[in-house]
Amino acid sequence: MISFLHSPFSMHLRHILQGSLFIAALAGGSPALASSITLEQQSANALYGDWMLTQPNSTTSISHDREQKRTITGAPSGTFTLKVTPPAGSTTTIRLKENGILKKSITGNSLNFTLTQDTSVQIQMIYTFQGTVIVGSIPSGSPFELHGPQGIRYTGVTPVTINELPPFYYTVNFGIREGCSLPRPIKRELPENGELTFLGEYRCGSALSSSAQSTSSSPTSSESSAHAARVVQSVSASELVAGGKATIALGIINAGTATLHDLTFTEQFDPAMISLGILPAGATVQGNVVIWHIPSIYAGQRWSTALEVSLASGVKSGTTTEVTARVSGTELQQDAASLYAVSTLGAAALPATGNPADIILALSGLLIPVPLLALKRKR
Repeated sequence: MISFLHSPFSMHLRHILQGSLFIAALAGGSPALASSITLEQQSANALYGDWMLTQPNSTTSISHDREQKRTITGAPSGTFTLKVTPPAGSTTTIRLKENGILKKSITGNSLNFTLTQDTSVQIQMIYTFQGTVIVGSIPSGSPFELHGPQGIRYTGVTPVTINELPPFYYTVNFGIREGCSLPRPIKRELPENGELTFLGEYRCGSALSSSAQSTSSSPTSSESSAHAARVVQSVSASELVAGGKATIALGIINAGTATLHDLTFTEQFDPAMISLGILPAGATVQGNVVIWHIPSIYAGQRWSTALEVSLASGVKSGTTTEVTARVSGTELQQDAASLYAVSTLGAAALPATGNPADIILALSGLLIPVPLLALKRKR
């Protein structure tokens, strides 16, 4: 008797089944490869949020430890929902890539997407902040160190503008300048999407000695000692090219022993020479004066801000103008010299002779090697 397994019919059937499997494989009928989802958090300040990913089968993956990256393998096909809890004060941008190709980019804290077989999905959660910190000093060019949340740290030389910072308390320590007193550290809170200015004032040389003498001497009256203020002003560059920009650091120091109330601070400028940039918070403009109303400054504390300005494009070289900062209040002696400060801004002048050869040499000096310039001067 012939066995069925080795009969011609069974062999023919086997060939048919093998051919069918081969055709199914060509048509994509082979078992699906496992899909994967990679979730990554990005932040310039190393501040991260939390997220929760809900899968089609209602299974959830949650990140509570502010991890920066996680890959989920073997994810099922279907619709997923991602919900993000970003760091306080931040804006979230979510980018979705499939097999390395960008498919979607949204601003918000949630995203729905569909995962298909054999698909690799990458999701980037990018956090940005709109807070700005300005660090200035009098005189400018002073070293500083700024500390913030989660190990945020910046070092540099004043004046500096630092953008994209989260709302939190920040502390600035100013560095040593030879022959000058060291300003005390300043700690202030940056509001959400707000702007904060730190202004450190050094007393140097004769100003340092006169300050020591005035401190050791007794005040002329208890009233003047209780309510005293001093205006400070510093310009990042006293000379600009026409259309050039500068930062004016402004401040009021409560030099008395009592709280100062209801102060009005102004910055007067010439609109024909100077145009204003974006006004800082709380500032208004009336004609040629920028005005701030300050409810109070505690004894020994300071109020500070910064004003961005630019020199008019039509200003002639060598022309100068003055900006005057002034504070007033019912508790202050209105004619005191310490209640105002004047700084000068000017357009950079060309060589005095105006000779075309002098101008060409001045402009090309940056391109000619030093030894060659020396030879030109000897002739």
